[in-house]
Amino acid sequence: MFGKLRTVHWLLLLVVLAAIWWISGSVSQRAQKRTFREEILRVDSNTISSFTITPGPEKQLPPIRFERKGTGWLMRLGQDSSSPDPAPIHALLRTWSHMRVTRVAGRLAEVGERYDLSDSAAERLIINAPDGPYELRVGRHLPGEEPATLVNLPGDEMVYAIEGSMGQYADQPFGEWLPRYLVVGDPLNWRRLTFNFPGDTGYVMERIGGEWTIDGVLTDPERVMKFLNSLSKARGRSVLDPADTLTAIPAFRLMVEDTTRAEPIVVVVYNGDRKFIVRSSLNPGTVMPFDGKEEIPRMFRPKEAFMPRSTSDHQH
Repeated sequence: MFGKLRTVHWLLLLVVLAAIWWISGSVSQRAQKRTFREEILRVDSNTISSFTITPGPEKQLPPIRFERKGTGWLMRLGQDSSSPDPAPIHALLRTWSHMRVTRVAGRLAEVGERYDLSDSAAERLIINAPDGPYELRVGRHLPGEEPATLVNLPGDEMVYAIEGSMGQYADQPFGEWLPRYLVVGDPLNWRRLTFNFPGDTGYVMERIGGEWTIDGVLTDPERVMKFLNSLSKARGRSVLDPADTLTAIPAFRLMVEDTTRAEPIVVVVYNGDRKFIVRSSLNPGTVMPFDGKEEIPRMFRPKEAFMPRSTSDHQH
């Protein structure tokens, strides 16, 4: 009899434990659904007509508005407008097409200050699409091999980490959105480079029959291709006032003739007031600083830098 009672008690205990497990699991699932979003945003990027980034109030800067114009974009800051660099625009559009959550960073009230999502620090992003608008608070960018951005949705108490560098772009001032390309293209399509130095000196490097020559002399293929590959990715740094070139004197000039372009790419380095500045025909309205000690020797090399190494060079 006592054995039967013990059996009944064990069965009842198992039933109670199973009920507790089921209830706690159900509650946990509901809580998880309540606090963890797998996705922040999913929008057809082709339908986005404009978006606006409003800097955090502590920066005291006006909003930057981006408007789709045909196949490109136009950005506006007050009365100023310009064409932005398309690369970060495309990166943002890819992010917005499927904005997945990688982790929950915590409650806004607890981690907002740490991740630049407080009322004074957070950037405000509004994306306009036919089924929008969508609004986000954008916080800190976490760089690394797998960059992430901390975001918050208005009315949501949680902070989420998403893939990508949206926070870095949202934090950029107007000048950083301007294109800063000096030279672009595939060196295999280039046929002639003309270097001009101060004092009306210079030389021409020309592709003849698939090989690069200077003054009719064959160059070192390895040296030339290493230089050309680096040149094809040349970019400027921060942006300066275009008025800086009004009194500057042109000092160095590089012209790249590309078989795929109707006009050559022209880069001009100016000697300004105790500094060098540079402009490119790719984005003529952009003026950038140029390092006289590092960047000039890297881009404007003497013809000897491309010639085959002599026996004495190898010995040294």
